[in-house]
Amino acid sequence: MHLVLISAMGGKRTFRRLAKAMLAALGPLLLLTWGFLMFATDRGAARPLIAAGLIAYAVSLFAHIGAGTINGFVVPALANPEAPPVSHDIFRLAWQSNQALAQLGVYMTGAAYVLWSSDLLRDRSKAARLMGALGVVAGAVPVVLLASGTLRMDVSGAFLIYGMHVAWAGLVGLMLWRGALQPSRNSATSS
Repeated sequence: MHLVLISAMGGKRTFRRLAKAMLAALGPLLLLTWGFLMFATDRGAARPLIAAGLIAYAVSLFAHIGAGTINGFVVPALANPEAPPVSHDIFRLAWQSNQALAQLGVYMTGAAYVLWSSDLLRDRSKAARLMGALGVVAGAVPVVLLASGTLRMDVSGAFLIYGMHVAWAGLVGLMLWRGALQPSRNSATSS
């Protein structure tokens, strides 16, 4: 199936376009990672919920990069019409590997968001608590929808899931920029 699709879309030129797109997708992932590192630094990276969230997000990052590498580089290389033919089973393995890594990424991003949000919910600041509540939703809802089979990691499911993730990440970025997410002096989480 992938071979036919790549061939129909232009063969070698398509492979190059996909490779460039994959590299372009790394930029936003790295920007998000940097933003969450700044969030963790501001909140106190040594605090247990924040540190656990960072670990979960790191696993998520590697899973998403792995999934993107499979679909962005491995499959197009296998489907290259100038390469030796590859069994359909190899493409099925690549698809299943991509799906497993993408789902792991969603589950671990969800875990990171819920962990970080649990810390925010303990803060005395209304803004932090609101962000905490929104983060629990942005983290837990995609996990529940994916685990229940209500959503799949196809194009529409991925857009919905990643849309929720990016929306919360954007709000976190805005709140960081405004200085509204540093732990309150009287926070229940202050040590």
